[in-house]
Amino acid sequence: MADDDAYESYQGFLRASMKRYWDRKGSSKVTFLALMFATRQAWGVAVKGAFSAESGKRALGGAAGVAAAAVLIRVFLGGPLGLLLAGASAVSLIAVYGRNQEAIWRKVVRFRAIMDEYEERYEALREQHASGDFDDDQRDLMMEGLMARFLDELDTVPDDEGDDEEEAAEEQRSFAAHVARRREADADADDDDER
Repeated sequence: MADDDAYESYQGFLRASMKRYWDRKGSSKVTFLALMFATRQAWGVAVKGAFSAESGKRALGGAAGVAAAAVLIRVFLGGPLGLLLAGASAVSLIAVYGRNQEAIWRKVVRFRAIMDEYEERYEALREQHASGDFDDDQRDLMMEGLMARFLDELDTVPDDEGDDEEEAAEEQRSFAAHVARRREADADADDDDER
């Protein structure tokens, strides 16, 4: 794990997880935004009492909410989370938020429960390391495993949640999907020319 801060605090662990999620091939911007908004540690610093994480959903709903979300996305990326995302711009994330508010907030609720569970696991590992149960190399390996399980759980869709139509539509609008469609169309045109 390149980010040593991930071993020092749960917020560092979450920041490293978010960066790793973003850098993963096939990562979803909808899931990334839900992860960002579910991160309570970011809310405390970013919002500074304007509204709480619990009331954030109400404040970030509707057209005016997109403007509020735009401010928070910029603050989250540059401030408390301090994420420098390759190929990411606040503008593209704001557009995704505007189109997928409902899907994002459904995931936020589920992600908060996952984050609480993993915070307990994280703290247990730190305590074991501090008490000398294992050395730094073993801790690093265990933290890597914990982060991998955390990230996999984010992408696991519970049976009762079903496939998200909005997220699937977002993937269809992506540049990669556009390029794939163009290649298929070009290949079909080449086949027609050969006949």
